[in-house]
Amino acid sequence: MIKFASLSQTATSSRSLSGSLIISSDARKIFKVDKNGNEIANSIPVSAFSTVNPPPDGLALDPSDNTLWISTEHNSSGTASDIRVWNIDFDTGSPISSFGVNEFDPSASQIEGICVDPWDFTLWLVADGPGTINLYHLQRNGGLIQTYNLFSFGITSPQDLCIDPVLQRIIITDNQQNSLYFFDLGISLVNSVVMDQLDPIPTSLQGISYDPSNGFYWITYYQPEDWVVLVDREGRPQHKFSNTNYTNISYANPTGIAVGL
Repeated sequence: MIKFASLSQTATSSRSLSGSLIISSDARKIFKVDKNGNEIANSIPVSAFSTVNPPPDGLALDPSDNTLWISTEHNSSGTASDIRVWNIDFDTGSPISSFGVNEFDPSASQIEGICVDPWDFTLWLVADGPGTINLYHLQRNGGLIQTYNLFSFGITSPQDLCIDPVLQRIIITDNQQNSLYFFDLGISLVNSVVMDQLDPIPTSLQGISYDPSNGFYWITYYQPEDWVVLVDREGRPQHKFSNTNYTNISYANPTGIAVGL
């Protein structure tokens, strides 16, 4: 299956640090920063869109309408109906819609990452649970299109995913393997990249987002420190910042990340 990237999704030959990033955190906040880590807008508390107030996990900016999609991994109630995917207003944090994991997989115990398909704006989610590691392709209302079992590919702890429209790859982070897994659009494993070129080397690899301005990937990780790093397709760092550099922000374990406008 071949798809074609639009001009706005084609990687440029030079690295660009214009634009913004959106970062979710175990502190139950979503931060808006520039690509050097400076806060550029007020953070969005999870309580702005959820009364359950779970920690946000995956993030994806929707190119079709500039809203923000958020996946929540777990919450205090622990019920599948409360483990939700939210679509919110990017500026205010007000909820637009949501659906629970039980609506497309009643056996799933949590959701990890989320991304928006750059061609048809459907949703992709990755999740793990007891004995299962699944990739879900969903309609925007949560209707299930397809489930793919990833267990046989060696993934043990998926955290997030993004789509590279130029390579036509779905890329999944795994924090136990400290690796990026590259799948083609038919969900066959093409290759994996161990993230051992970073300093410090991650012990808890988390979020990933494709940056159309340069064709690279923003990743988040924590332990021993909280880091946001731009890496190329071979996992080589191009730019990075830590929240310890900016005393006005405490990411408190960065999880998901999305490239903003």
